[in-house]
Amino acid sequence: MKNHIRKQLASSGEMTFPELIKLTPNAKGDRDIYYYPDDCSLVLAENVSGAFADAIAALLADGCISFRRTSRVNAVLSGASHWTGTSSLPEARRVQKYATPRWLPLMIQYHPQE
Repeated sequence: MKNHIRKQLASSGEMTFPELIKLTPNAKGDRDIYYYPDDCSLVLAENVSGAFADAIAALLADGCISFRRTSRVNAVLSGASHWTGTSSLPEARRVQKYATPRWLPLMIQYHPQE
């Protein structure tokens, strides 16, 4: 799955989580991806498979990807309307811990490794 995600990101340079999930076989599941590993209040992606979440974590640790904020509109237009869950959460206004879960719409940027 890690190689598939890397290829998808390499072909476009960047995309949103909803877009990447739509293009990745077996990406949907029962796990969530959070900004803070020890806190569930800032949600990056919901309802993903363990393999997808692990692949994103590995690519992030390898320095192959990074994140940048995007708007809810951009995320919806790129595929969130076909992906249940995340788009129903209130949008996070900034990176911080919240009392209730918030969605942080992001672009995943690809960084080729030499």
